[in-house]
Amino acid sequence: MRAHIERGSSMSDMTERGPIRVCYIATGADLGGAPRSLLEMIEALVKTGAISPFVILRIGGMLEERLDELGIPYKVMPFPSSIRPKRIPALVKIAAERVAEMRLANFIGSGKFDVVHNNGILYGAGLRAAQRVGLPTVCHVREFAQAENGLTFLREKQVRETIRNSSHVIYISKGVAERFEGWALDGRWSVIHDGIHTNQYLRDHNRLFSQGTCKLLLAGHIMPTKGQAIAIKAVCELRRRGRSIALDIVGMVKDEVYMRRLEKMVEEEEATNSVRFEEFTDDLSMFRAWADISLMCSTANEGLGRVTIEGMLAGCLAVGSDVGGISEVIEHGVTGMLYRSDDYSALADCIELAIDNPGWMNRIAMNGRSYAVENFDSEKYAEKILQLYKDLLN
Repeated sequence: MRAHIERGSSMSDMTERGPIRVCYIATGADLGGAPRSLLEMIEALVKTGAISPFVILRIGGMLEERLDELGIPYKVMPFPSSIRPKRIPALVKIAAERVAEMRLANFIGSGKFDVVHNNGILYGAGLRAAQRVGLPTVCHVREFAQAENGLTFLREKQVRETIRNSSHVIYISKGVAERFEGWALDGRWSVIHDGIHTNQYLRDHNRLFSQGTCKLLLAGHIMPTKGQAIAIKAVCELRRRGRSIALDIVGMVKDEVYMRRLEKMVEEEEATNSVRFEEFTDDLSMFRAWADISLMCSTANEGLGRVTIEGMLAGCLAVGSDVGGISEVIEHGVTGMLYRSDDYSALADCIELAIDNPGWMNRIAMNGRSYAVENFDSEKYAEKILQLYKDLLN
C-alpha cells in the first residue's frame, strides 16, 4: 500500500477557514477494538460536516486499506511505542522515539491542522510532537496499561508528563479513569464511552436457547489475557455435566505459543466437535446470528469491551468477566451476566443458568440490546467529541 497525502480534500483546502482540521494519530493498524473505534468515530464526525480529518498511521495494514476505501487522507509515519522493550536495548528505543517525535513535529507543525487527537497512550510520540509545536491535543486513553496486561512503560514519568500536558484527556471508561487518577490536570479530562454505528450491528435475533445446543461466540485477539483458555475449560466442564455446547473462537492470533496450547487443550479434552477456531474477520454478523451467548472472558482489565456492546446490539446474551470496563457495560441480571474473572467453573455455572432459564435470559438480552442502542450511538458520541474540539479552539 502507498502512503499518501493528497486524497479527497487537499491539504490546501484544509487550511481555509471552515471545518476543524483534525489530525488523528492511529496507534493500531488492524481492525480490532481501538482502531475500529477510531475509524467509526471519524466517520461519524465527517457526517457532521464540521471536521476535515487526516490520519497518521505508524504502519500500514487493514486500517490503511479501510481509509483508502473511505477516501480519508492519511500518511504512514513509523513511530515506536512507549512500552518497555523485550528484544532491543532500552536506549535504542528511546533514541528511535526521539527521532520519530522530531519527524512528526515537523509534519504536524506545518500549519495544516487545528487539533491533534491521539488514539491511545501506549504510543505518545505524536502527542509530544503536537505539544512541542503548540497545537491543542486530545489524548484518548483506551487501555489500562497494567502489568497484568503484559505492559509496563519504559519511562513512566514521560508518559505522565505527556498526559498532564494534553489539552484534554478522554478516558474510555470509569475504570480506566481510576487507573490513571491524578495523571491529567483537574478540569482537563472526562469519561466518554465509545460510540458505535448501532445500525451496522443491530438485528432482530431468533429466540435464544431454542435449538437444543447452546451456541457461544468469543471474538477477540487470541492471546492469554483475552481468556480463550477459560472459555474452553468452561465448555469442557459443561460437556461433563451433560450439556450440549458449541463454541466459536474468532480472532487474530497474537501469541502463537498460546494458540498451540489452546489447540492441544481442545484435542486432549476430545472437544474438537464442540470448539472451532475461526480466522479473524471484521464482519461477525454471521457468527452473531448463530450464537446464543456473546462471551467476553478477559482475565486482565479490559478498557471497555467493544465486542460486548456489538453482541448486545445483535441480540445475543452478553456474558462477561467482572473486570474493568466490561462490568460497566454489563449490569448483572439486567443487561447481561457477569462471572468471577479467571474462574472457568463460575463461567460454566453462568452458562448453565442461562440454558435452564431461556425466558429470563431472552428478556435480559433484549434489555442489553436497548441499553446498547441508547448509550453507545455514534451520532451522539460524535456530538460530544465535536463540542470538545470547539471548546479547545475557543
